[in-house]
Amino acid sequence: MWKKSLICVLYIGFASINAIHYLCGAPSLSSDLPITYDTKKQCSVAEGNAEFINKDLCLQSDRIYYFAENAKALAEGNVRITNSQLRLKTKAGSFINATHALSADTFCMEVQEQGITGENLQGTTEHLTADNVFIDYNCSGNKVAGVNITARKGELHGQEYFELYDAVFHVGKLPV
Repeated sequence: MWKKSLICVLYIGFASINAIHYLCGAPSLSSDLPITYDTKKQCSVAEGNAEFINKDLCLQSDRIYYFAENAKALAEGNVRITNSQLRLKTKAGSFINATHALSADTFCMEVQEQGITGENLQGTTEHLTADNVFIDYNCSGNKVAGVNITARKGELHGQEYFELYDAVFHVGKLPV
């Protein structure tokens, strides 16, 4: 009986600590495997369904390196970044907690129910820029059917609007 009570108290204590971190807005790092500290890189390493949460932003990937000194999280493998404004997926990316800066080499994301792919994503959740942008208005995932736009460069200004440079509108494969 005593062991069951002790386990219950420890579990409640753990849940309370997580709740305090969430309510205070402190970032949290978790993973399937124990979190380790890399003394050479001077960062915490989370592996196996790693997750970094800060306020309304959730960063998930196979591996996350968290540098507490400059509040920077680097993610590798099946990276997913979500918040109230966007859902982003990439192979590798970074997030700087202090400035809310995001970066990714190649990416796909959903904003306002539009599928967007591109390269060299940089910025914050409020203002993102990318090269070689493809916007799929039907979320069909290909350039054959539906309405889509290709652009040399694109800027996403929060939930307000897209700004595209050298854009070409397509209906199916036909440029308009």
